[in-house]
Amino acid sequence: ETLPIVAKVRYGLPSFFTVATSITGSPTGVEVVLQGSIDGVGWFNLGNTVSTSNDMFHVVNKGIERVRAKVSTLSGGTAPTVTIRLSFGK
Repeated sequence: ETLPIVAKVRYGLPSFFTVATSITGSPTGVEVVLQGSIDGVGWFNLGNTVSTSNDMFHVVNKGIERVRAKVSTLSGGTAPTVTIRLSFGK
């Protein structure tokens, strides 16, 4: 199941984003994607990680009103979990 994290900023668009992942259960396949949207309907990829261990990635100079981070792939392992932390700023 994919549970997106959605952020909408009203006073000045954020232009940099950091996504940190914490992974347990030794999965064999993981992909976490940061997506952006101008209308909340059409979403496009801003960045991703395919690491099966804890990771962090940054997206810069992408002023966007709506973002979401989601697990697009999770396979293998023993009861694997992925925790996503998203931060952003101007």
